[in-house]
Amino acid sequence: RRGGSIEQDELLNLTSEIADLVKQLQAVENVLEVTNGRARTMRSEVEVAEKDVWRHKEEARRLREQLRDNERQSSAKLQHAKSEEWFGWNEIGMERLVNSMHNTMHAPATVKQQCAGLVCLATRSQDSQAFLCERGAAEALVSVLKTYEDAGDVQVLGFAGLAALAHASYNNSRRIGDRGGIEVVLAGMRLHIAHVGVSEQACWTLLEFAANNEDNRKRILDSGGIGQVVAAMRTHKDMALMQETGCAALAVLVYSPEGSNNLMKEQGCIEAVVSCMQAHHSLPMVQ
Repeated sequence: RRGGSIEQDELLNLTSEIADLVKQLQAVENVLEVTNGRARTMRSEVEVAEKDVWRHKEEARRLREQLRDNERQSSAKLQHAKSEEWFGWNEIGMERLVNSMHNTMHAPATVKQQCAGLVCLATRSQDSQAFLCERGAAEALVSVLKTYEDAGDVQVLGFAGLAALAHASYNNSRRIGDRGGIEVVLAGMRLHIAHVGVSEQACWTLLEFAANNEDNRKRILDSGGIGQVVAAMRTHKDMALMQETGCAALAVLVYSPEGSNNLMKEQGCIEAVVSCMQAHHSLPMVQ
């Protein structure tokens, strides 16, 4: 009996201890559940905060891009206004500009402003374009390009001026070709092959020369124009706009079948175009 009583007491004690442990375990589980609930809440709050941060970053990026666009537009309008104010939109102003380019060797900054003003004037209307060419604007630009052959930024603006004069005008294109415009553009391309701005604008200028004048097209071919365009495309193969302009120039230069197929094969024209399409397959403007 005594032994049985002792075992029964121990069993009761063990049962009591187990019950206490169960209660402690339940308390720990309750605390853990509360902690987990708080952790879930904190994770949700963090996710919301991260989304807010991402949204604010996107908004800040959009505002920065809008600010840059506004600055570019304001700068373009200011340049346009300066050119309009300085040179005027009448024949007297245009003649004064061309004479200034002919008669004086200015600092590069002044020459760039003169070239930019000429581009603005030439693109205003076909009448302005014709008047400028009649007053010797093409010769003035060729002279500027030869004088400042080492200045890449002057070359870009000079090429742009020649392209503006030649655009959709057979007579102007012929005059530019007869005054050495083709040779000076190709020379600038060779000298500044590493300058993507020069290469890109030169390709577009050659396109304008050849688009309205078959004699210019043949002269460009005879002067190695296709090889120079291909060299520019290979040098700047990662620049999509350069590739687009180069392809457009090649399309105009090889349009006539007279000897063009051989030139395309010999100077790597086909390979350059295929490489361009492969490298920029996701860009419709290149394709």
